[in-house]
Amino acid sequence: MGLNKMPPWTHIVHANVMTPSIALNTVAADKNFEDITLDNGILENPLIDQIQHMYLELSCSKIYNSNGVTPSKTDGEQFIQIYEGNLLTWYDAIKIPDNSFEAAASEKRAGFRIMGNIDLKDVILASAPLPGSWPVMWEAAKADAATLTFYDLQIRMILILR
Repeated sequence: MGLNKMPPWTHIVHANVMTPSIALNTVAADKNFEDITLDNGILENPLIDQIQHMYLELSCSKIYNSNGVTPSKTDGEQFIQIYEGNLLTWYDAIKIPDNSFEAAASEKRAGFRIMGNIDLKDVILASAPLPGSWPVMWEAAKADAATLTFYDLQIRMILILR
């Protein structure tokens, strides 16, 4: 491929926000992340016309199960969601399957990085005026045993361009 040619698609990490920690307990509760913000340059024409897909990615540096007796993991299917203010609706962005992120009793383990497979392009581009900020939450976050804590969580907006 020549220097002046781009691949048929490319991706960029556009927005990156960090939340210090989120703790999951045995009672389901919504857990808020910092709002994700897209700045002016990325959503201006002609770049906006090149956006093919938009996804959220979630990562964390470590997981700690502070329960000294019982292993813990997510309890039930859960979702990371993004809020679209014009439609006043939360949209699923990342699916977290039941029994994810298992940690033994008192275990500190390495974190993870997962990219959602739910395309958010239509949701994000429906928000007007652009650019904007979108709240993000872990809906009904719940663990099998208290307390499963995730540290240094990052939410990223991944743009796939044509």
